[in-house]
Amino acid sequence: MKDACEAYRDFFKGYTSFPRFKSKKHSAPKFYQDNVKIQFTDTHVKMEGFSTSRKKNKQKLNWIRLAEHSRIPTENVKYMNPRIKHDRLNWYITVGIEYESSTSLPSNEGIGIDLGIKYLAICSDEHKYLNINKTQRVKKLEKRKRRLQRSISRKYENNKEGGSYCKTSNIIKREKELLKLDRRLTNTRQNYLHQTTSEMVKQEPSFICIEDLKLSDRIYRCECGNVIDRDYQAALNLKRYGEMILKQQSVA
Repeated sequence: MKDACEAYRDFFKGYTSFPRFKSKKHSAPKFYQDNVKIQFTDTHVKMEGFSTSRKKNKQKLNWIRLAEHSRIPTENVKYMNPRIKHDRLNWYITVGIEYESSTSLPSNEGIGIDLGIKYLAICSDEHKYLNINKTQRVKKLEKRKRRLQRSISRKYENNKEGGSYCKTSNIIKREKELLKLDRRLTNTRQNYLHQTTSEMVKQEPSFICIEDLKLSDRIYRCECGNVIDRDYQAALNLKRYGEMILKQQSVA
């Protein structure tokens, strides 16, 4: 009800489109848990309405074991917006935690970042971040994924009965392997993105300016004779643009 209230409020304010109900077939299973009724330890979590025992007198004693230990603070912490989600393999729980605002000011100059195809990002300080999809690690996983998908498709065709497909236990086993492989690919890409953004933020830039236009010309050639990589030139332009905006805000 809280989510529905916020969704309709944002709709009438013009922030979002009309709220849609969840679909049993297409929406991922996820739900909200009241932050007052959730409890954490270093190894377990207890939520309202969850129980592995059918006896009413034992439901209050049941705790759910966490796969990762000591990841969520437990002392003098106020939890916000707990969410539980299932990705067809595992259950995940996420919570928000209040932290004091940082009082330190950035000490370095700003950077411009150009997002591209050949490289994930090219910064105005000449630092380049490789595209994770171009690495051998991801290419091998993608190759395994394609082979597994073709294998599952052939098994469906071999077990076809009339106009319908029969899902055997072997097909279910292969589909579970495909889900695990797909999750591994997703985690690999997300981990690389988190590492990249963390490395940028640790430089403590005064501002970050980003653009994501994907053009076919890789080399920029000016009439004055200047020849420079297009992405690096775009990063320099973004840095100058950010400096201009920052200067205008300081004057205002």
